[in-house]
Amino acid sequence: MSDAIRRQYWTQQRENNEKLNRIFKLNTKTNNSENGHWVTMNGAHVFIEDK
Repeated sequence: MSDAIRRQYWTQQRENNEKLNRIFKLNTKTNNSENGHWVTMNGAHVFIEDK
């Protein structure tokens, strides 16, 4: 990939992650439960189960 395309890709990923973070933060009950919580790892939202 060229540098310009790579920068555009990462800019779009960052914007999408910021949008998702705003949506998920609207309702913290949705983000967390008795069994775990949601986090962003490498640009992806994943559910981490608590033990």
